[in-house]
Amino acid sequence: MKKKITKYLVIFLCYGVNFILPILFFKEISYILSPAVLTSFFFVLALLIYCQYVVEYGLQISLLKKLSNNKLDLSYDISSILELKILLFITCSFFLLIILTYSNDIIFSILIIVLLGNVFSCQFLYQVVDRLHFFYIINTISKIIFIPLIYIDSNYIYLLICYSLFNVFPNLISFTMFLYNQRIKLVWVPIETIFILAKEKFGYFASNISITLYTNFYQVLLGIISPSYLAAYALSDKIIRGVIAGNYVFIQIIQVQFLNDESKFLDKIEKILVILFFLGLVESCVIFFGASFFEVYFFPKIPMLSDFLKLMSFLVIIILISNFFAMVYLPCTGNTHFLSKVFITVSIFSVISAPLLIYYYAGYGAISAAILSEMLVLTFCYVFYRKIRYANNIKY
Repeated sequence: MKKKITKYLVIFLCYGVNFILPILFFKEISYILSPAVLTSFFFVLALLIYCQYVVEYGLQISLLKKLSNNKLDLSYDISSILELKILLFITCSFFLLIILTYSNDIIFSILIIVLLGNVFSCQFLYQVVDRLHFFYIINTISKIIFIPLIYIDSNYIYLLICYSLFNVFPNLISFTMFLYNQRIKLVWVPIETIFILAKEKFGYFASNISITLYTNFYQVLLGIISPSYLAAYALSDKIIRGVIAGNYVFIQIIQVQFLNDESKFLDKIEKILVILFFLGLVESCVIFFGASFFEVYFFPKIPMLSDFLKLMSFLVIIILISNFFAMVYLPCTGNTHFLSKVFITVSIFSVISAPLLIYYYAGYGAISAAILSEMLVLTFCYVFYRKIRYANNIKY
């Protein structure tokens, strides 16, 4: 028990470092760039996140159960995943270069390197072998190296390169260490097998990419309709998503427990939901009351950041609970087809409602659209959860 608690404490400590480092990058960049260039920077980041979802292809979640059942020989599966990600990386890089050239933002093409980090991302592999704490330790130590590099030069090109490498090297090192420790040998996989994998997971990819239509889509719309609000909204969103990413530690621990003992886990679902609710409530309060501190001491050049952060703090509770259903219960019980329906339905709603809300209410419209969409995700996920539990009770 003591060993397990120590392991989880290490994970949370590592997460804290991972949360702070991107904020330090954005802080330095916001001091250097003019408001107009800063808006372009966040607009490019919004496009980049779309491509990150494409490169990931939903494999992080959709393959968990399959890999867990085949953990004694992962070489072929990992080789297939890597080849598919490389093909997607090449496709996305070409797409981004065309967009950036057309929009005269070619200087930001340096950020395409960030996508390599998604090619080598392997957090889910460490989950499969129940060594998640090793991933966080390796990843965090790799990132700490970048702290002094941030302050060596104030040139923004240098900072963009640092930010890009910051997203690549930790994942590359973690991936290499996983291959070495698990004695995995990469093999050449026929292209036909890659297409079969892509075809099998396309449904989940479609739902996965649709997530961006109620998260990142608003940033793209703001960049087009009301660019003056983009920096405050995008940075608020990154801080909120950073806090939520920290909660993935809880979600990943729950995933491992679920995969190890499903029957025992199912009896604790209500208790877990209560714990997640109060965790989200505490985090929302911290963000709400700490919003002014962030604006004054970290990002004084970005107006309205405090107001946006306070409003978006309500998203934490909603997303934390919906992530339990979307990342644990539905995938781990083999019900990703329900999840696909949820994401695609909500994305259609967002495509229709978000442009109108943003057109009339600018940044505040984007926040309203985000809260409405996340509430819909939670509602639909809960409905499917109740439907599955009811069907299982009748069955047994």
